[in-house]
Amino acid sequence: MENLLNERRYADLEAELDELNGAVKAIRKATALLADEGRLGKSLGLDSAVNRIDTAVSTAERRLGEWERALVKINGTATPTTLKAAFPGLGASNGMFEAQLRMAVFAISMKRRVAILQAAEHTQADTELSLSRFNQELACDANDLALLEQRIAVLLSDLGNIKIEAPKKRIDVVYKAKEVRELLLWTPYLRGFAARETPATATSGDLEICFIANDDGSIRVLDSSAQPNALAG
Repeated sequence: MENLLNERRYADLEAELDELNGAVKAIRKATALLADEGRLGKSLGLDSAVNRIDTAVSTAERRLGEWERALVKINGTATPTTLKAAFPGLGASNGMFEAQLRMAVFAISMKRRVAILQAAEHTQADTELSLSRFNQELACDANDLALLEQRIAVLLSDLGNIKIEAPKKRIDVVYKAKEVRELLLWTPYLRGFAARETPATATSGDLEICFIANDDGSIRVLDSSAQPNALAG
């Protein structure tokens, strides 16, 4: 029964990943079109892609809340069995917790790209939109995503600092050497896992986007590395 449940969970996770990957393709096409022609084509399926990414971010936030509550219950000390029950797949390569965590970080990064596309699309639809409102909308999304990343970083830090204790046994039962070795491996594993999976938090400061608004209402988005003389002509 447990194996069947795990298989169902992995199948659901793969379906989530397929949905997210499908959205990524639309976002990449929209980004390329905006950079090349300054317009977002309706045929690109951007609306459905945005919905998929928003759903993925919402799912990530829900799961993060569950993980945070699990850590509160653990209260700094746990057995390996307790940890694996709270974070299914923890301790195994490419386990479920690891996959869900990476998907959450990926969804956040894609949401950042979506925020820029949505802002650009909104600017095209309303030529009277001021740059201050443009920046405010973009900053609001960026702050929300940065907070989510920060919560993930704190979660992983707390996870890496958990004190591992041995499972309780009867007084007359002696731990085997293999059990002791496996127990000792958990602390360095958790610390390494936390260091490896902690997302790079967004740097402070303003996000600079360069674009040219043409008379026909189109917007030309410029590479951030473009030099001032690249605007000539």
